[in-house]
Amino acid sequence: MDPEVNPFYKTTPQKYSNDLVIDYDRGKGLGGSTVVNFENFHDEDIPEKFRKYVNPKAQDHGKEGLLHIGFTEDYNDATLYYVDLFEKSGYKLNPDFNDGDPIGLGLPAGSFHRGWRTTAHDQFQGAPDNLTILANSLVNRVIFENKIAIGVESNGKQYFASKEVILSAGSLDTPKILMHSGIGDSAHLSEFSIPVVHHLPQVGQGLCDHNHVGLLYQRQEHTTTTPAFWRDSASRLPEAQKQWEKDRTGPLSTLGSTYGLGFFKLDGLEDTQEFKALPEHRQKHLMQPTVPHYEFCVNTPFPADPLNPVAVCFIMLFFMNLESRGSVTLQSPSFSQPCLYDPQVLSHPYDRMLVIRAMRSLLKTVHSSPFSDDTIKALAEPEGGVDATDEAILEWVKGNLGSTWHMTGTVKAGPRAEAEAGEEDGDGSCVDNGFRVRGVKGLRVVDMSVYPIIPNNHTQSSAYLVGALGAEKLAREYGL
Repeated sequence: MDPEVNPFYKTTPQKYSNDLVIDYDRGKGLGGSTVVNFENFHDEDIPEKFRKYVNPKAQDHGKEGLLHIGFTEDYNDATLYYVDLFEKSGYKLNPDFNDGDPIGLGLPAGSFHRGWRTTAHDQFQGAPDNLTILANSLVNRVIFENKIAIGVESNGKQYFASKEVILSAGSLDTPKILMHSGIGDSAHLSEFSIPVVHHLPQVGQGLCDHNHVGLLYQRQEHTTTTPAFWRDSASRLPEAQKQWEKDRTGPLSTLGSTYGLGFFKLDGLEDTQEFKALPEHRQKHLMQPTVPHYEFCVNTPFPADPLNPVAVCFIMLFFMNLESRGSVTLQSPSFSQPCLYDPQVLSHPYDRMLVIRAMRSLLKTVHSSPFSDDTIKALAEPEGGVDATDEAILEWVKGNLGSTWHMTGTVKAGPRAEAEAGEEDGDGSCVDNGFRVRGVKGLRVVDMSVYPIIPNNHTQSSAYLVGALGAEKLAREYGL
């Protein structure tokens, strides 16, 4: 990935995952992390032949905004093959993940439109004349006067606000800006000689994410045409390029860009000791019929060796609604240094139980007919495969866990209304229900860091929603 669009953050060595260091990628540029993100929305431009797999109700989904999303005109042959295979194995289909019930398997939409990538940058089309955008200008700190935010500092320059300052730097960088501005745990700030504007100890706490691992299997040649394409790429690639340039269809619109996706629940989860030890409100949440325990993507894009291509199936297994919580803390008084990102992956007993059960459920499927009928060998899975012990599964997960880049919760919002400057909050939140930072005036946070729990989805849509909600509140308050 280009360093121009990614700062390449990494976690601290993870104590509960054999000191694994996890890539913590973020988007850097106009459009934020949508510049490097995956997907996930729906519209109704779906070819009829795919309606079995994806069929959202038009009345439930908008299509008039500037941020276009869509479905490909065609799918990689292996994608439908594997979705059908998993349906035969007992996984129900869900033709609309975004109708309020995500449970089931189907075909997701992507952040693309007519063959082109779409990002939050597209929302700036037709922007008003009074909007000024400064590129390559990372905000270092907020400027305060008597606990009132009056501006920001960037690249050695100061910019002053006529009304309010709004931070939207995401779950990793918003707490960094706040702490460098004197908003955070006073003892922690004092370690780096940062003057304390307001003691708000929960800033940077509560970091959570969706984590995942990848299973890889070598398959029989007939399961996909991708290896044949790459073996004959000298003659087929120029034709595919011409077709894509003509109408944005053909092999280049499907190779490495289409896959099946599903959200699922685990039977018997409520009978485990780890589940019973959770607070009652968490138990109720996890047992809601529309709350998934895990997700997987099948026929997920996997880098092919063009010199020796083979048929493979890459399955990404995502662990949902994890209980572990971590932190974002400073490691230097210099803003140029990244923070310490410690998500405390697998620190909670419930999470360790969940990854074992979710992995075992998926292993049973891939080691049974019809999937196993075309498997040549496993290239990446826990030692022992379907017969792996719980200990072997957990150890393998510890060594292969990744971040899905859905970080949330580091500047948590609370339900109470605006607090007066200097008032300590009792619910552990950093911002109120109007996105105002507690204990100061004229400062709001509107990004994924305010989510008190991690949503059951791919969080791009949640980021857009929190932005829209923040804009609505501001427009209403200021009569815009």
